[in-house]
Amino acid sequence: MSAQAALTRPWSQPIFEKFLRQEDLNGDEWGHMVELFERFSNAHSKVLIYGSKSVVEKLSAFYDIRDGTASPEGKIAYAELIAAMRKDSNSEQISNLAELTDNIVLDGPAKRREKLGQELLAKAKEIT
Repeated sequence: MSAQAALTRPWSQPIFEKFLRQEDLNGDEWGHMVELFERFSNAHSKVLIYGSKSVVEKLSAFYDIRDGTASPEGKIAYAELIAAMRKDSNSEQISNLAELTDNIVLDGPAKRREKLGQELLAKAKEIT
């Protein structure tokens, strides 16, 4: 979603259209295109690895539409893709989501580092 949003920003569209017309791009424009391609490659990899069959199918259907989100058909396909992703990410599917989230990105790692630090400090005090 963030890669698609970056592509449709007002400053991105003219650069992308220039690229599609195979016109010369300056250094900043090439840098912008490289960033877009990296974002899309990363996003596509994640969808292919983590996405359900439905999400992969919806993404493929979206790319079958030539004009992307610029057309009514593309907007519908994009909305269907988002709906499929939201269905996949339904937190009710994971009963201990809060605990897992805490362990991965919140206080879990910090608490483990603090505990490890205290243990190492205690051992250092024993040695000295």
